[in-house]
Amino acid sequence: MDRTAVALLHTLSDGSSHVDLLVSLQPAASPDARTLAAFRLDRPPWEIRPGETACATRLPPHRARYLAYEGPISRNRGAVRQLDTALVTALRRSEDALDCRLAWRAHGQQLLRCDRVAQERWRICVPAP
Repeated sequence: MDRTAVALLHTLSDGSSHVDLLVSLQPAASPDARTLAAFRLDRPPWEIRPGETACATRLPPHRARYLAYEGPISRNRGAVRQLDTALVTALRRSEDALDCRLAWRAHGQQLLRCDRVAQERWRICVPAP
């Protein structure tokens, strides 16, 4: 099974929004398996230009079902809408880092380097060519 990723626009019940980047780390045994690395970003990852860095918040692992889900989130946590999906063509990870090559359906190829700064604070960059 291929690993995939999704960028979701998460609109909260107060009207504010952010982008959730979800990356499958391994094939899921069920839709409820929490196998997705999750990051909260202020903008979609394809808007991060080569050489730029963006701040992100690492979220708890998400369920595999969110790779294909759009709609309301339980407990009044707003709603999500897919912005784009990607095939994960390369993945390297450790406790403090995640490097992934993404082939976005609508936004082309991208290499993301995600590094822990402190606790849930992470830095996401697109290396300069």
